[in-house]
Amino acid sequence: MKTASGLTVAAGLVAVTLLLALLGGFVALVAMTPGGVSQEQTASTVGSGATSCLDPELVGSEQIPSEYQDNLASAAESSGVDVNILAAQIEAESNWNPDAKSHVGAQGLTQFMPSTWDEWGEGDPYNPDDAIAAQGRYMGHLRSQIADIASGHDEEIRLMLAAYNAGPGAVQDADGIPPYQETQNYVRDITRLAEKYATASSGDSEDQIQRAAYVEPAAQTTDASPSNCGDVQTVMAGLTDGEWAHPLPGGERTSGFGSRPCPSGTDCNDFVTNHQGVDFSAGGGASVVAPTKMKVTATGSNQYQGTYVVAQQVKDDADTDSLPIFEFHHCQAGSAAEDGDTLDTGDQVCLEGSTGNSSGAHLHFQINAPGADPSKPTYTHAVDPEPILKKMGAL
Repeated sequence: MKTASGLTVAAGLVAVTLLLALLGGFVALVAMTPGGVSQEQTASTVGSGATSCLDPELVGSEQIPSEYQDNLASAAESSGVDVNILAAQIEAESNWNPDAKSHVGAQGLTQFMPSTWDEWGEGDPYNPDDAIAAQGRYMGHLRSQIADIASGHDEEIRLMLAAYNAGPGAVQDADGIPPYQETQNYVRDITRLAEKYATASSGDSEDQIQRAAYVEPAAQTTDASPSNCGDVQTVMAGLTDGEWAHPLPGGERTSGFGSRPCPSGTDCNDFVTNHQGVDFSAGGGASVVAPTKMKVTATGSNQYQGTYVVAQQVKDDADTDSLPIFEFHHCQAGSAAEDGDTLDTGDQVCLEGSTGNSSGAHLHFQINAPGADPSKPTYTHAVDPEPILKKMGAL
């Protein structure tokens, strides 16, 4: 991959999330080389499509942590970037953890690389006040670089995010979003993640306006690209009352859904860089559990998913074909539940392992919409698990 600039997965917000493997879904801020694509990028949100992939109840549902509201309002005012966009970047990069440090050395809440911090930072990258101020300065600089080719506010936001990921030179050369898959994914994922913060409070800053900046970027997909919003809405529509369990109790999120760089030590391919689930890690050996009642429909092992379990949700009053399918990858060898087992919420599915194409002990948890093949692992109809897990009280 070429080098570039960006706050950095997750991927790598979006991210990720973004618009966010890295330590989690972070996208490391790397030194700018115009016209390049970031080395470290992730995204942590939803798949492609023309409409929001968030459940309507989740749009505007997230509050910016109170201790960061005033700082973000100031950064938004100085940079001209909407608060919800800045918040989405932070969620994708560090998941609001001011002590975060990625495996490539990105630091703090906004995940600046040391070389980029030397240029744009003042103070301590692990100090949230300093980190958010630097984020505002850097994003304001990128905004000035693309202002002449933006036709309006929404396009300005998208081009600024593209410049953050690929470098302002690439945006200027393309006279728009460059034709790089991961750059288009990053823009899409961060703007979608920002929808959660579209009505979030700005603390005591009276004049701060927060706008959802989503405008769909040019569609460009691969066979491994995130699935469409219709699949997400299908899953959301089938959810009912009752809390789910976290699939890896005590585990920390280490990578989100969507575009990201190849984790160190893995065999890189399109399915790795376009991540179709969410990863959690508890260090290895922890119990992976059923998030809700489900029936195991396939187990096995291969070089990619390692030891895996595929299962379909079970509900007494619902047709099986209308229910989502779950996948659990990289289990310890010999620990998987039996094919045909019916597991209640919280029952053990397997033990967290590092089998298959894995950089370390973790669980890859995936949700496929109804219509996917339940007899084997597949990336068809994969949807972002995090909004679903949040809605069902598991996160």
